[in-house]
Amino acid sequence: MKYCKECGKELKPSAQFCNDCGTSVNGSPVPQRQQQTAPQKKMSKKNKIILASAIAAVVILLAGYKTGEAFTSKERLLEKFETAVDKKDAKALAKVISTDDNKLKVNDKTVKGLITYYDENPEEFDMLVDDLHNQSGTDRSTEGPINLKMDGKKLLFYDNYQIDVTPYYITLSTDYKDTVLKVDGEEVGTADSDGFEKTFGPYVPGTHKLSAALATDFTELAKDASIDLMGTSTDTSAYLQLDGEEVELSLGLEEMPDVKGKLYVNGKETEIDPYKDRSFGPVLVDGSMTMAVETEYPWGTAKTEDVSIDSSYMSMPAPSEDMKQQLIDRVVAVNDQYAEAQALADKGKLKDATANYQDDAKDIIDTYTTWDESYQGSLQSTLFDMDSFLLDYKDGKWYAQVDASVTYKEDWYGKEEQPELTENTSDNSYTLIYDEKAKKWLVNEVGSVWSLGDNTKEVVNEEATLYKPDGSAKTEAATTSKADVPETASALMDNYLNGLIDAINNDSFDSVAPYMEEDSELYEAQVALVDNLTSKGITENLDAYDITGYSEDGDSATITTIESITISYSDGTSESQQYDWTYTAKKSGDDWKLTKLE
Repeated sequence: MKYCKECGKELKPSAQFCNDCGTSVNGSPVPQRQQQTAPQKKMSKKNKIILASAIAAVVILLAGYKTGEAFTSKERLLEKFETAVDKKDAKALAKVISTDDNKLKVNDKTVKGLITYYDENPEEFDMLVDDLHNQSGTDRSTEGPINLKMDGKKLLFYDNYQIDVTPYYITLSTDYKDTVLKVDGEEVGTADSDGFEKTFGPYVPGTHKLSAALATDFTELAKDASIDLMGTSTDTSAYLQLDGEEVELSLGLEEMPDVKGKLYVNGKETEIDPYKDRSFGPVLVDGSMTMAVETEYPWGTAKTEDVSIDSSYMSMPAPSEDMKQQLIDRVVAVNDQYAEAQALADKGKLKDATANYQDDAKDIIDTYTTWDESYQGSLQSTLFDMDSFLLDYKDGKWYAQVDASVTYKEDWYGKEEQPELTENTSDNSYTLIYDEKAKKWLVNEVGSVWSLGDNTKEVVNEEATLYKPDGSAKTEAATTSKADVPETASALMDNYLNGLIDAINNDSFDSVAPYMEEDSELYEAQVALVDNLTSKGITENLDAYDITGYSEDGDSATITTIESITISYSDGTSESQQYDWTYTAKKSGDDWKLTKLE
């Protein structure tokens, strides 16, 4: 066997060279080929441009991918959401939220409630943002009105994140048929029955404004509320109860007369005849509305005073001022006739009284004539309780009642005596009956009453007639003692009356304004009066006035006057008028100011 002299490896018998090291079998190395290196060829300009473009394209694609990834990231979406809410940007917010409910409209109007809610509850918004950052978008167990959601890919490569809102529904209920219901100012339905209830929606989570409105024959009732749609329950209820109530009117009559009437609410005529249907509504019973009743009585049509509706059960308002005056005139006349009837011992002098009252008077006359006494007397004044007027219907007749204090200067004396006239006052309750044949009210009965109220009106018999048994009569000025009128009241009335004349004649309301309480009923009425008369060129002259009564109750006072005025018109004509007024004054610091005129 042969072995290589160089590396010792076994050689094949016919081998000329060692296969491992290349040494010849005789020990000489194998000649090596000289390796030739080919000359390097330079890259062309075109190839350089292609290579550079390829590298740039890769860089741009990589940068674009990273940019797209940033713009479509969860963080970018949440940043937009947070910024839109912080800046109260409804348009921007509507672009970053979505919903799976195709019935839910998401736009700049419907998301305003969401902004409102988080504006009023910033700590909840901070918690929401933190929670959204921690959500993966794939956890379907997450519950709440607002959640992060990942749904497929955007632009083929990127995860598609969405801020998903839960749809909410509102069940609205209300009292009355025809009530118009609104959510966020948009009408959603009209009640088709009393006790109406219906579900509306869906709505974006947040604070939503609710309203109910009903236009009735009497007024417009309205209710406003707000509701927060944020809880786990997606169906929330709201009861929009209108503040109106049905009112029951008590006419205060023992029997129901066959008359026609009209109900007025807030000064407007309604279609309700309270003598046929004594309930009406719905109306407000908080005192903000008024009612009055007009009746076609046998003595003419009369309308009551307006009274505030402050209860669901109202009594018939007091008779009108005109009707009160009719009754006042009748009582005063009968009081004067009573003095004459006693002096002449003749019940027939009671011309404005019923046979019943004439008989009562005769019983009194018979008493002192039996004692062989005579009577002299004159009516001095009658003080009426203006809150005591009542009207009733029974036994097919109309009755009226009023309380009044009557004062006479009188004396009952024997044959050998001279009359010593002194003032006597009694508090009476007068009952009158309407005589349809005579077409007038007659005094039917006079009883006693304990006392009168504070709201009074005094009628002074300025030219009292002294009746004597011999039939002679003497007219003299009344000497009835009146309540002392404080100098402050006298000065107030003098300044006010003369100031009002100056205001009318010179278009200068400042002349009378200081003597009235600003914004009072009287102040507003006299502003209108001065404007009206001056615009028509009408002037007035205060001929005379007298304070006929004064009463004071704490910081309030009542002053009654008789005023004689000459009114001159723009056409050169004039007329004289006499007025009986009742003023209300209130204390303002150390001064008194007028507030009301009746």
